Amino acid sequence: ITVGQGGHDESLITNNVIQNLDQETTNDSQFPTVNGILFDANNSDPGTVTNATVNNNTIRDIESDIAPLGIVIQHKTDGVTINNNEIRGFTAADDTDSDPSDSVDFGFTFAQGINVASPATADTVINHNVIEDITSAETVLPEAVKIDGDGSGLTFRANQFLVAVGLNNKNGTDDSGRDPSDDPVVDAKNNWWGSADGPEEAEFNQDADDDERSDVVGNVTFEPFL
Repeated sequence: ITVGQGGHDESLITNNVIQNLDQETTNDSQFPTVNGILFDANNSDPGTVTNATVNNNTIRDIESDIAPLGIVIQHKTDGVTINNNEIRGFTAADDTDSDPSDSVDFGFTFAQGINVASPATADTVINHNVIEDITSAETVLPEAVKIDGDGSGLTFRANQFLVAVGLNNKNGTDDSGRDPSDDPVVDAKNNWWGSADGPEEAEFNQDADDDERSDVVGNVTFEPFL
């Protein structure tokens, strides 16, 4: 499901099942990703999504040679709710060795339940979502939520982050020397991270570990936790 470039008001995406997507790369592929729900905008003039609702959707069983992504937001946001969605069963697996026709090898894969690449966020709530069973075959660990843009207007409540990296606020895949405290803090209090001890903290994606206790990366407020 794609919402295109420009401003959109009162978009309603609810009660859908998006499943069994399979994407294979070819020589003509640029940087392919496969998306369940995509708010698709460019960086120069993305427009604003206002009063949008993305609720009660199931996104499952998605596979890509490079990157399966569940919900992606690239527009500015103002008054957006992303609630009660189930996102599970994603596999990022570069199969160039098993399938010679897929001759493009980017050298890495990544997988994310929700990606926020918005240049500005306001009054955007992400509540009661279940994100689990997301795997990546290469060195980049899978992430329930990755924030590549502004996270200052986001609020996460009562989500189940059951992925190696539960939430990554803008940090990359290696230790770049940047200070994450310079980033706007993301409000992720009262979420479940797979353990009664709450999340583990990691400096960057590859510094996290893949166990039943999800990691948090970057400038995130996560206490108290469920």
